[in-house]
Amino acid sequence: MKTTRLAWLVAASLAFGWTAPASADLERGYAAWNSGDYPSAVREWRNLAAQGNPDAQFNMAQAYRLGRGVEQNNAQAEILLAKAAAQGHLRAI
Repeated sequence: MKTTRLAWLVAASLAFGWTAPASADLERGYAAWNSGDYPSAVREWRNLAAQGNPDAQFNMAQAYRLGRGVEQNNAQAEILLAKAAAQGHLRAI
């Protein structure tokens, strides 16, 4: 019983420890975007999107669609939306 509980605690700690930096990067990106600093938002989201984070993929798709922080590129926006949707991102579907 104690071993099982310890295993769950370790697993939860690892999961939260690994997602916290991604969450922080997303939040910094949101703050930059909301203040109109689109290039900084893109810098926060670009690597996360490349690593497969569906929220970052969706956000980068919007940046490409609107041409904010990046050159407007509807084809790239569609690719990123499809990737986010494939992972169940509700706004990308």
